Amino acid sequence: MRANDETHRVPQGLFVDILREASPCLILLDEVADYCVGAAAVSVGETTLAEQTISFIQQLTEAVQQVPGAVIVATLPASKYEVTQSEKGQEIFTTLEKRFQRLGADIKPVADDEIYEVVRTRLFESITPPDLPDYPQKVAKAYQEMYTTHAGEVPTEVAKGTYRDGIARAYPFHPSLIDALYTRWGSHSAFQRTRGVLRLLASVVGDLWQRRNSTTQTQHLIQPGRIYADRSMLCRHN
Repeated sequence: MRANDETHRVPQGLFVDILREASPCLILLDEVADYCVGAAAVSVGETTLAEQTISFIQQLTEAVQQVPGAVIVATLPASKYEVTQSEKGQEIFTTLEKRFQRLGADIKPVADDEIYEVVRTRLFESITPPDLPDYPQKVAKAYQEMYTTHAGEVPTEVAKGTYRDGIARAYPFHPSLIDALYTRWGSHSAFQRTRGVLRLLASVVGDLWQRRNSTTQTQHLIQPGRIYADRSMLCRHN
């Protein structure tokens, strides 16, 4: 396959034999759509590297279906708008999505109830003091006690134990902030859901850190009211 790699052209009739020799094997393809969008600018004869790559994936997936013990796992964004706003990029995404849908199960890697952990592990190396590993739980308990004290002024669900668990899992963010971005904004086709949430919250954390010496407020959670979001910040992550 070296000659094909050097000329950027799809090898013909090789995949089944190679996979049979390699089986059992697991093939991982990550960020394929982003790669193909960039590859669309590379000419390969009368085609492009993106078209050659899509053809490569087509032959590879068909070969995987013929070889016991061969498995392919590929990741695609949840929406075509997470790849690019260009018509060509969205066309590439749609084509790839159809190719992989023929192969097998469509698995959503990030469920709604997992977004807290994803945000926390991607944005922070550590969120608790070394001597207080249960600090998020302590914060959650304090917030629930406050909500119980002011039961007539807050929604009824915030006083429930399940909401306290949500605060602990979402720490250092208030769950209402992440829920608003991931669930409400995420339902909009132009918002990039998981990636958009991560990028926007990263900007929020960076802004709060830059303003840490100029604010007199002390809060244990990053809440919607703590965010300073101008038009430029929102446009960068939309």
